[in-house]
Amino acid sequence: MLLFLYGEDGFRCREKLNQIKEKFLEKDKQGLNLAVFKEEIVFSKVREVIFQAPFLGKSRLVILENVSAAPKDEREKIIVFLTKQKIPNYTVLVFYEASVPDRRGVFFKTLAKIAKAEEFTALSPFAVQKWIGKKVSQAGGKIQAQAQSELGLRLGNNLYALTNSLDQILACKGKQEIVLEDLRHFAPVKLEADIFKLVDALSRKERKAALKFIKDQIALGAESLYLLAMVTYAFRNLIIVKDLAERGMERNQIITASRLHPFVVQKTLSCASYFSLGELKKIYLKLMDLDIKIKTGSITPNFGLEMLIFGITV
Repeated sequence: MLLFLYGEDGFRCREKLNQIKEKFLEKDKQGLNLAVFKEEIVFSKVREVIFQAPFLGKSRLVILENVSAAPKDEREKIIVFLTKQKIPNYTVLVFYEASVPDRRGVFFKTLAKIAKAEEFTALSPFAVQKWIGKKVSQAGGKIQAQAQSELGLRLGNNLYALTNSLDQILACKGKQEIVLEDLRHFAPVKLEADIFKLVDALSRKERKAALKFIKDQIALGAESLYLLAMVTYAFRNLIIVKDLAERGMERNQIITASRLHPFVVQKTLSCASYFSLGELKKIYLKLMDLDIKIKTGSITPNFGLEMLIFGITV
């Protein structure tokens, strides 16, 4: 089986990938037949794993993340392989992309043709409202209509920030109804604009400025997990905008194609010039790994943020 997951909505796309992994690990609890290729994708190693017979099991799950950012020669080998060789019936091969690959490229066209593809587009404002209501309800909580609407307006379709804010609010409120006042501590209005100061410092590799920003925001009451969510959202936008710019789109075309606010596109464009698309995708993967480590208790949110800053500003 061949699956292709991609889209602007990195949160739901990653969520789908995690669901596939979790379902597989229900039967293969030790993960003996699970292989995940992230930053270093070498075709020879990938091919070897694809054709390995499952060990003490009936199937094998192989995940390739962001092949579009892999070296061109390795990517081309994978494309040729997909078109000329049949994947064993016991192997489930999943291609995961953190954004939308160039639709005009051979990589996208090949996968779109031969794989079971699922695109995760950015949620509309109405869909975001429904998503908030559903998440609160699934957690056994309640949210005031005004608070639900305001939260959607403040954070838009940034599902990472919405999830972190809601998780923290629900942890504090329990079964009590979430009201507008609760958003003051967990979803500050000004921070979304201010986060570009941090992204700008990171793009220029100004470590002291980046660390000072984090320290100042925490002193003002911002939660570390919320800051991480905003950084994740900013780098997701950087990938989208950088990709569209490299395809030759002008600012207004990028605004239309990305469905991002003109202010966000303008700020993102100025930062995107400091990174290659490959670098941005690697940072985004680090953010995903960091999120998992924090939520599983491997590291604290504050330390995770500092580690991220040191990693980007070397």
